[in-house]
Amino acid sequence: MLCVATYNIQTADRGKNLTPVAEEIRRSGADIVGLQEVDRGTDRSFREYQAELLAEKTGLSYFGFFPAIPFQGGEYGIATLSRYPINEAQAVPLESGKGEARVLSRCEINTGRGVLTFFNTHLSLLSQTRAEEMDYLGQIITGKHCILTGDFNIASMEEYRPLESLGRISTARHPFNSFKGGGAIDNIFFSKDLILTRKEIRHSYSSDHEMLLAEFQF
Repeated sequence: MLCVATYNIQTADRGKNLTPVAEEIRRSGADIVGLQEVDRGTDRSFREYQAELLAEKTGLSYFGFFPAIPFQGGEYGIATLSRYPINEAQAVPLESGKGEARVLSRCEINTGRGVLTFFNTHLSLLSQTRAEEMDYLGQIITGKHCILTGDFNIASMEEYRPLESLGRISTARHPFNSFKGGGAIDNIFFSKDLILTRKEIRHSYSSDHEMLLAEFQF
């Protein structure tokens, strides 16, 4: 089995909750985690390299950090943690219009059962921009052994229509209300050659988002 998580860590409360965040990830048993709202070298997070520190603290020793914007002397973006080697990693800028710049990360991960293409993102707060970003995701996330995690900031499940060829764990019928301010805005998508065997939402004490987990059989 392969356990995957998505978790918006809210910069670990500006670096003050990095150890609790790491403990929540470690206890989840996840093999691969897509993280959103991650800092590297910013003033607000004590100049820490959060992705690297979380990799050390969780035992998910392979990682990639993908900056979206420069911020407070450092960078702010998304990250991937993995128990398995990351053979290749890249960040693709998304069309963000006049809003905050956003990226999509792509990692080729050798799970030992096969190579997984793992995507992670954090989409725009602006509805029209988000629609364009979603259309782009639908065009490029195809093929076998693919997983997409992220904070999609959706206002309605209808926004997921460009990704309808993929399975997902949070649906209109069974939503995971992952944002504590209200809304099922986080999700995990997967190519349908992967067999979903378990899904759950786990309460976070360290962020304004909950963690979502999904377990797959190759």
